[in-house]
Amino acid sequence: KASQRSLLYIYMIAQSSYRAAVYLKLEDFVHALQDANAALAAEPRFVKAHYRAAVASCSLGRWEEAHQHLTTALQLEPGNKEVRARLSELNQQRAARKLQAALQPGTSSSSGAAASQSGPGAAAHQAAARPLKGLLPGGQLDGGLLPAELRRGHIFCPSPDGVHSNLLILLHGLGDTPAPYAALARRMALPQTCSLALPGPLEVPETNGGRAWYEAFEDDFELIQPRRGDTRRTASLDRSVQLLVQAVDSLVAAGWPHRSIQLFGFSQGGTAALETAMRYQGSRRLGGCASVAGAMLQELVWQRAGSVGAAAAGGGQCAPVLLTLGDRDDVTPRPLADATLDLLRKGGCINARLQLVPGKGHAMIG
Repeated sequence: KASQRSLLYIYMIAQSSYRAAVYLKLEDFVHALQDANAALAAEPRFVKAHYRAAVASCSLGRWEEAHQHLTTALQLEPGNKEVRARLSELNQQRAARKLQAALQPGTSSSSGAAASQSGPGAAAHQAAARPLKGLLPGGQLDGGLLPAELRRGHIFCPSPDGVHSNLLILLHGLGDTPAPYAALARRMALPQTCSLALPGPLEVPETNGGRAWYEAFEDDFELIQPRRGDTRRTASLDRSVQLLVQAVDSLVAAGWPHRSIQLFGFSQGGTAALETAMRYQGSRRLGGCASVAGAMLQELVWQRAGSVGAAAAGGGQCAPVLLTLGDRDDVTPRPLADATLDLLRKGGCINARLQLVPGKGHAMIG
């Protein structure tokens, strides 16, 4: 009898987990979660039940519960590739939501619109309500909107949910290409958000097609070191920013309001993103700007130091800015990041903040 009770007990647990799987197929996530939890109440080490509870929790927007189930499942079965892949995907989505929240302060998680004191939801709904002139049949961007220098090699990804209210523009680092950043945007899968990964206008020799946003090398391929009065880096950066401004202006004319456009860049791309964001102030300010390991050029810091507001192109508030920096970054020093933050705030980016990442060097976000 004891053996029969044990077999019946195992059968009931399996049945609860199986029903959870069926409910997932039917997209009845509430009942799927209930049955998965019932199985776990009887057997907390049931990996399949943890996995099914995680899938249901994700679909119900209960992200922390999903993360806990997947973490527990992976601890119980470290070699489970399906669990590991789902946990990796969830971590990327969590990072994307944090990034979106940082770029859109004061916006509820369900709005999906860029932040604005004068009605962020209104701007997004306006963009969603009217057709975007820049989208071709099939959901691709009309490349003619971009300056010729930024057109070749750009990668546009339509919004994953078919609602093209917002636009995230991604700018790569020195010697890289748009492809990895377009892949990042696809993994983040931000709701109601298209993405546009752009190539730097300058070619970097010996990098198999790598690009740059400003001059970085001497004739002997040593990195240009910042010197007072040397305008090579600043002049080439200014030309790139002018191209980015042309692109943004065209995208606004195509139907995306200024505050639905967000900039994201790494290293050189972060520097270009910051400089571009500062060109748009007041009623024209963009939705947000995130720079990973990218600060102002040292030459511009020297030039702007002591001149309050000199970092800005106009008299008004510009986009919220998030600057992230690893505390082991040996390319972008902490003092330069601090000086950048100070000048951003003086130049109109009052919602600028610096986030240090412990143990991280000069690298993209994970």
